[in-house]
Amino acid sequence: MIKKLTWNDKRMQDKKNDIIETLHKYPIIQVACQKCGLARSTFYRRREDDEDFKYDTKMAIYRGKKFINDIAETNLLWLVQAKNPWAIYYWLNNNHEWYWHKKWLEKPAKKPNTKDENLYQKILTKLTK
Repeated sequence: MIKKLTWNDKRMQDKKNDIIETLHKYPIIQVACQKCGLARSTFYRRREDDEDFKYDTKMAIYRGKKFINDIAETNLLWLVQAKNPWAIYYWLNNNHEWYWHKKWLEKPAKKPNTKDENLYQKILTKLTK
């Protein structure tokens, strides 16, 4: 008779640690499961059964996404320094109020707070000058 492995067995503990470590580098569950040789269905089943594992995987995915975002921002800045016009356009559109797309400045349907309204008015007057 084949012994069914439980999550507390040494081999499964190693898998658990591997998947958490892999999620730090690759914050996509499918990719991490493939790299660790763990079925996605097993991953989700174990995640529902073990609250600590659920928390650890959520934190690993969060940290992994932050890691990937740092890489993307670094590469974007390298492209800006290399005078890539699309990178410059993207950076200015998303990080400098004078270059924001006008459709973003349309008045929102709900009433904004006073601070947002003042910022909106300043930006609108600069654009219409």
